[in-house]
Amino acid sequence: MDKNTLKKIKEEFLAEKKLIEDYLSDRAEADPKEAIDPTDTMDEKAQEVTTFEEDRAVKQSMELRLKKIIEKLNQIEAGTYE
Repeated sequence: MDKNTLKKIKEEFLAEKKLIEDYLSDRAEADPKEAIDPTDTMDEKAQEVTTFEEDRAVKQSMELRLKKIIEKLNQIEAGTYE
């Protein structure tokens, strides 16, 4: 792979890495029990728990993607990226 192509790929990985890191830093994981208002109806409580679980799944997916990006960046630096 030529150096210009590799440089472009690295820049794209770095941009995506920054986006994911910003996303993750903006979303601190909270305890769903603390987020639920005791005066909420059962439907409201269920919705809050569902939203929490969905957010947690997205966060886990983003963390996995970030790990893969870091691995690829390390490969680029080591000269083993394909």
